[in-house]
Amino acid sequence: MDKKTLIKEKSRLLASHLDSLALDFDGYVYDPLSYAWDMHEKYLDIAVGEKQKIFFLGMNPGPFGMCQTGVPFGDIETVKNHLKLDGHVNAPERQCLARPVEGLAIKRREMSGRRFWGSVFEVFPPKQFFSFATVFNYCPLAFLDAGGRNVTPDKLSAKDRRAVFSLCDGYLCDVLDLISPEICVGIGGFASERLSKFFDNVITFTHPSPLNRKSANFYPQEAMKEIRRLYEDYC
Repeated sequence: MDKKTLIKEKSRLLASHLDSLALDFDGYVYDPLSYAWDMHEKYLDIAVGEKQKIFFLGMNPGPFGMCQTGVPFGDIETVKNHLKLDGHVNAPERQCLARPVEGLAIKRREMSGRRFWGSVFEVFPPKQFFSFATVFNYCPLAFLDAGGRNVTPDKLSAKDRRAVFSLCDGYLCDVLDLISPEICVGIGGFASERLSKFFDNVITFTHPSPLNRKSANFYPQEAMKEIRRLYEDYC
């Protein structure tokens, strides 16, 4: 079985196992690997290549990005205009009224994705970028509290963290083994921390969230420099 097919199968299995967890989290859990699988599979079709030396890892889906499009850091304009992806997005079984899943009809852009992918595509067009690099998320689940506020995986209860991280760690190890990168880039400290458990050569990019005050100074100029440097050093 080829690498792309294996990763697709492992992604579906991860989603199934995560969906079956009995979590204590008091809120809404979105799994775009389940309800937006059509879009995520199309993303994997372009994002998994033969010899990708650089592996980027984010934390988990944002409510206006991957939750809507099935694509890591999936800002709607990036998904449509740069990645040229189109497909079907269902609704999760249980939705937060404050954060409905509108799929590709969403109008609101995700700043994190706009910053990250915008920096990438200022340096390399998508086809060239995915010939030497790829982008995944550590955890495919988004956690929203009763009011629709995003709760990052590191803020879950200890019991929920153990259950979720155990599955996501196993998936990450499998994907790293299949991709076999030479360097990994954690997009934010959390992603770098998870990567460092299983891979030696890890660097950290500033997370592009607007809640991170350092991000405006890093994107796009510094990010573009770092992406060029990584290409020159490893590709």
